Amino acid sequence: MISNIPFGYSFVDFYYINLRKNSNPIVVKEISKLIIKYGTWGSVICNEQGAVVVNTEYAIACKLLEKPLLVYKMKNAEVEDLKSYLQEDYGKYYFNNLEIKDYNQTFCQMHRLSGEKELKSTTYTKYILPILDKETRILDFGAGKCSYPDKLRKEGYQIYTYEPFYRQEKSNSFDINKIISFIEEIQKDISKNGLYDIVILDSVLNSITSLEMQHNVLLACNSLLKDNGTLILGTRSLGKATTTMKSKQATNRKRDIEFLDDEKFSVTFRNGVWTKQRFTTKKQLQQELMPYFKDIETLGNETRSNIYAICKNPVRFSNEEYKKALNIEFNMTYPNGFKHNKHSELINTILTNL
Repeated sequence: MISNIPFGYSFVDFYYINLRKNSNPIVVKEISKLIIKYGTWGSVICNEQGAVVVNTEYAIACKLLEKPLLVYKMKNAEVEDLKSYLQEDYGKYYFNNLEIKDYNQTFCQMHRLSGEKELKSTTYTKYILPILDKETRILDFGAGKCSYPDKLRKEGYQIYTYEPFYRQEKSNSFDINKIISFIEEIQKDISKNGLYDIVILDSVLNSITSLEMQHNVLLACNSLLKDNGTLILGTRSLGKATTTMKSKQATNRKRDIEFLDDEKFSVTFRNGVWTKQRFTTKKQLQQELMPYFKDIETLGNETRSNIYAICKNPVRFSNEEYKKALNIEFNMTYPNGFKHNKHSELINTILTNL
């Protein structure tokens, strides 16, 4: 409720805002962050009695931050007309025009096992570390900073890595020499020992930029596995994103609200560029994995951050289909259209071993 205001526009001091209930603390938190960063930018509409009928969360944020509030007071009859318009569906989120580059996704990488707050991978801790032995050959595809593989290799495990957007230390520049070294090491290992027992896909499917990219990733992982090999993956849960939005308590997370398009992509502006994240359900994940694997088990609580899948018995594709996906995944496009073109020997080695 807002007291002591005339009809039309007026600014109201925060102490005239009577806060009764904060029903959407997550939204209030996000609005408050914007006000702190950019200053007061919005407004609210109230009826003759002073009850806010549009943008209640903005009013609450101004009250909590002790900021002045821009209010438009309407007659009750006009408010009823307004509500009829507000209930209409005027569109949906669509992010394709942003033309987000695949290499922007490097800024989505988690800093595993390092930094002030150690971020453990639940994919590793729940489904990989418990089954590891030193005879099993593993490839972590999209390994980020390679924290887990580097640690495990020092302990004598046969784990290899590929990260197409590996950055130089303390830099946003890509370490092309390191990326090529991943490719060369995988090529030599497959030439000597064949395809892999396990391929890990940890927080990769949530960082794709399109469903076409997802197809290339899954087909590449499929091709790297033995006939009896296993893909173990973790990705972000749609259930967590939706339950967080409905939460009655604010959190200390940097981001609590996701604006999803039809394919469940959300975008974030970070490090000066747009990045994407995708969310999914266990049912949807199962359906999307079925073309690539005969046996799929989806795991995890959908109200938590991640869900998981263990996929066995890869479905085999034609060499032509494999080659198309592998030529993309192992020769990604970098800034200014650069490609390293050091992937051909690896592609031939994979196809020879299929």
